[in-house]
Amino acid sequence: MERTDQDEKLTRAGVPKPLWEKFDRGATADGFLVGGEIDDSFQSPTNMVGGGFIIQAIRGGSVGDVTKTHLLWSLDANRGASDYSSPLLVNGRLFLVKRGGITNVVDTANGESLRKRKWLGNIGQYYASPVFGDDKIYVTGENGFVVVIANQAKQEVLAKNDMSESCLATPAIADGRIYIRTHNKLYYIAEAGT
Repeated sequence: MERTDQDEKLTRAGVPKPLWEKFDRGATADGFLVGGEIDDSFQSPTNMVGGGFIIQAIRGGSVGDVTKTHLLWSLDANRGASDYSSPLLVNGRLFLVKRGGITNVVDTANGESLRKRKWLGNIGQYYASPVFGDDKIYVTGENGFVVVIANQAKQEVLAKNDMSESCLATPAIADGRIYIRTHNKLYYIAEAGT
């Protein structure tokens, strides 16, 4: 089931029942959450360091204070900036994932979203950063699920793998293998015979 639809409104019916209390905390009279209301509902107000999460593109090549002259674009939580995990840059696109499994893809040339924000299909926190390998993006949730998506602006989930325990560390990719550290184990996954 899709958790965000094309009108970018999140409904109570669109989130799992254990999250209804958090949804209700931010829902307005219209019964929807939109934009920053989503962040305000699902993130503790005491955890909004510096006023929230911001990603900025700054043009290099100068010295001194370039705040006003070199800022190319800025992306805040209302426009889908990730929260705990670092963004992933692949082919001029910035892939972002935030709590709840909401993803965004941004054009690095102008900071504009290339598609509507989408639910990844795995609710939870995302502390591990997404990684890229074999022309796929691997997104690891704290709940132990690793979601594999196609490397494109449109979201296409290729697989969802349960590692059976919590995962906080960013996977590593080397020599055709992906290494995933769970709470108690270290796995490597590769094609048969490698």
